[in-house]
Amino acid sequence: MFPSPETTRARRRRPILPVVLAAVLAVLAGCSPSVFDLAVGDCLMDPGLDQESAEIDQVDTVDCAEELGLEAMLSVNHDAARGTDYPGDDQLHDTIGKECEKAFPAYVGIAYEQSDYWISTVVPSPDSWGFGDRELLCLLGPETGTTTGAARDSGR
Repeated sequence: MFPSPETTRARRRRPILPVVLAAVLAVLAGCSPSVFDLAVGDCLMDPGLDQESAEIDQVDTVDCAEELGLEAMLSVNHDAARGTDYPGDDQLHDTIGKECEKAFPAYVGIAYEQSDYWISTVVPSPDSWGFGDRELLCLLGPETGTTTGAARDSGR
């Protein structure tokens, strides 16, 4: 759980919520879209990221003009070669967390320290890493609950 904005506004190196991708690589007909199919700018309902570390495989994408929980801001492919040992959740979350903070002002239009948005990171699980998954995701959303409208260029 995140600390309240009032307690972190001054230091504002907010905890970045870690999420681990589940090792589900196939999407069954009639299911929600796969987390592997998310693109920058896609909006979704919160897939249950209120835990310290959660595994997700399917997401419910929504129109960004409507109520949403999160928005995909950045996708980075880790440069580790296939067959490389899993570097660990902490290292992967640190890697994408730094990239998220760098990309935030250009995407939202305001410094992270001044924004209403919080960053969540999504990294491969050890199993999906073994299958060659190297995608690291950065998601933006409110501290709790939902919001309306895209974060991109919002200045919020």
